[in-house]
Amino acid sequence: MKSALKRYVITAIAILAATLVIEVSVLITTKATGWNHAENGRPWAVAAHVHLLVLGVVWFLTATLLEKNFELSAVKLAKPAYIVHLCGLGATVAAILYKGFAQLTGGSVIRGLVEGGAAISHIVLFVGLLLWLITVFKAVAVKNKTE
Repeated sequence: MKSALKRYVITAIAILAATLVIEVSVLITTKATGWNHAENGRPWAVAAHVHLLVLGVVWFLTATLLEKNFELSAVKLAKPAYIVHLCGLGATVAAILYKGFAQLTGGSVIRGLVEGGAAISHIVLFVGLLLWLITVFKAVAVKNKTE
């Protein structure tokens, strides 16, 4: 297995494991704090689950298929895209969990940290996805030229 294929699959598996740990933590915290879904709705921390599954697991499984067909790793932007995407995803999930666990435990949050952190982390995530799209575009263009 090529190293890029292996890296993308291992990344997807690691993110899936992190998702499970976070979901169990949220479940335990909601039970321990007596969070009432009927009265209070869903806690913010649940949003981390969706972000990790879609932008982490699904994306890296898709990247694995794209690597197999178009050799994304041959494009110079592939590694920076990988790194920026993971940094943005990690920071986004951290901001969500900070706000979510503060909500669950009844604590207060530092307002600027929540909004500013979420805005910056989403921008980094957007830049990572944009780099991935440019990488895919270049890889497809190279593949079409050789055929």
